[in-house]
Amino acid sequence: MERKHAISMVTMARHAWQHGFVITADVYMRQALAIANRLQDSRSKALIFTIRNKMRPHVQAAQNPSPAA
Repeated sequence: MERKHAISMVTMARHAWQHGFVITADVYMRQALAIANRLQDSRSKALIFTIRNKMRPHVQAAQNPSPAA
């Protein structure tokens, strides 16, 4: 059940990401990571961490937008 819940969180994060809601996607990914930390399946856990790490620079850019030139 936990694995399915983590997958649904990643799916919701992906949907938010595709529609430009970077901060919302980050929140969903954090929830997925919290679930992943409880999983015994290291492969699923590693996949969620990989996705989160790829998102990280975009999330930081969205949280700290540069001033318009």
